[in-house]
Amino acid sequence: MDNPVKRKRGRPFGSIVEPGKKDGRPSFIPTEDQKFLVTIMSSTGVPHERQAKAIGVNSKTLRKYFKEELQLGRNRAHAEIAGALYKRALDGNVPAQIFYLKTQAGWREAQRLELRAEGQDFITETERHQRLAAILQAKPKLLEHSV
Repeated sequence: MDNPVKRKRGRPFGSIVEPGKKDGRPSFIPTEDQKFLVTIMSSTGVPHERQAKAIGVNSKTLRKYFKEELQLGRNRAHAEIAGALYKRALDGNVPAQIFYLKTQAGWREAQRLELRAEGQDFITETERHQRLAAILQAKPKLLEHSV
């Protein structure tokens, strides 16, 4: 009794590929509908895995062939959210104003530094200067002042 031999898929070993033809799977060519769908899904925050499944490809193919659409969708989402935040800030929403100024205008929280000796409510002027000098030497960024 002969054991059946399993055949491999694809062209037989040693066969010659016709000139002008590629060996293997054909190249993926995205359609305009797929591009549009990826842009919309990306702008609404749909994860890449779900987008890939929706258009019938894997995540790697999605990132390879739809790179511009993924970035465009992400940029649209950022612009939409930034616009909404800006509008809320203009309408008087104080937390939105603070957030906007910190992220866009370079504002930051002031750093408070209180020096007290252990068990005392006050310290001498000399001791205060010595402690401040030690702190500034340990953290030179405190000396920098951004304008």
